[in-house]
Amino acid sequence: MTDSDKSNTEVMAQEISEPTASNGSGTKMTAEEITLAVEALVFSSPQPLPSQKITAALNKVGLTAIKNAIAALNESYQADGRSFRIRQVGGGYQYYVLPEYTEYVKRLFSRERKLRLTKAALETLAIIAYKQPISKNQIEYIRGVACDGVIGNLLEKNLVKISGRSDGVGRSLLYSATNEFLKFFGLNTFDDLPKIAEIDDLIGMMEAESQTDNAEAAEGETVADLLEANALEDEKSAEPALSEQESND
Repeated sequence: MTDSDKSNTEVMAQEISEPTASNGSGTKMTAEEITLAVEALVFSSPQPLPSQKITAALNKVGLTAIKNAIAALNESYQADGRSFRIRQVGGGYQYYVLPEYTEYVKRLFSRERKLRLTKAALETLAIIAYKQPISKNQIEYIRGVACDGVIGNLLEKNLVKISGRSDGVGRSLLYSATNEFLKFFGLNTFDDLPKIAEIDDLIGMMEAESQTDNAEAAEGETVADLLEANALEDEKSAEPALSEQESND
């Protein structure tokens, strides 16, 4: 095989493994055109935009080209001092505001209703996220309390979904976390969830800090009590002298 044949074979293999995008006229898109097109698609999407949809919109552009376009855009935003970037969250790409500018955005949307979760909701949501798919009976067994209302609220908020039925007796409904859950907690995939061991370490650190804070607070209260007691003793010891002086006057 000649060098020319090898070169042609390599090009063909590259084209098969990494499809290239084309515009409406069938002309191959340049890297700059792909970058601008990706920017337009992500900017116009109200939800995190999966790379598969970008591929479909750009006539099967390769995943590597998409990642290169995102990297180029973020480098450009950083160089220009922009207050936003593109990141992967909820299984897709989405614009986000840098942390140092989020306070201004909060002020703008401060009147909007915020999604708040109770402790019971957070516990139930954590169980579903780590054990999914999981039935209501299993959730209640772990929590030790009924959770019909909590699951209903999580379904309404689109943080969990019904993902099927179990194979056991009664064919119980199974629940899983949603992409909205990933967006709410700023995760890209469920693999980004903290590991159980990491959570145990964090809880241990928090408990140790809490014990230290309680000890320091108790010590502070003891010191304050002693100071107050000393002040009262000083006042009592000064009263006879003051009374004697008043009688002499």
